[in-house]
Amino acid sequence: MAYRIVERLGRTTSCDALAVLTPESVWAVIDSRVPNRLFAEWFREVVGCDAATLIKEPVVQGARLDFMATGCAASWIIEVKGVNLARNGVGLFPNAPSSRASRHLEVLARLGREGFKPMLTLVALRGDVEVFAPNRPVDRRFAELACALRNRLSIVGIKTGVKTVEDAGEVVIEFRGLAPFRCG
Repeated sequence: MAYRIVERLGRTTSCDALAVLTPESVWAVIDSRVPNRLFAEWFREVVGCDAATLIKEPVVQGARLDFMATGCAASWIIEVKGVNLARNGVGLFPNAPSSRASRHLEVLARLGREGFKPMLTLVALRGDVEVFAPNRPVDRRFAELACALRNRLSIVGIKTGVKTVEDAGEVVIEFRGLAPFRCG
């Protein structure tokens, strides 16, 4: 396991768990704060607009979203999800049933009908992901909704490279490009 020692008053633990080595000998990031941080760093590549400005956690028509990107042809509304489960190069989301993820898809679809450009971004938290897919056996509702809505909202995957510097307690994650989302 890769971890970082944290010395802050009021903490229950003295370290942050960052990543684990999977049975396939692949480092998988388990820190839930990472996907949004990576998206904030790489969003211009994802939305395809160098002039974009990123707004974190905007409230749009009563819904709090992860991000809004403005300054391009359209205002993007974006939800970001981390993917640390993979089989044979396919990043699977979610890794546990998630009614929250399904609600986020419904909100994105609704705001898309109201003139925004909706996007679900799946960030690979391990380096062996080449394509993304819904994890139907784990969450059938999310899988059916994502596949039904894929023509009404952008579902984009981000491929990464993940390595650790164990002596320093660091995890290094690099952008490796965009990857498709596939249904069936």
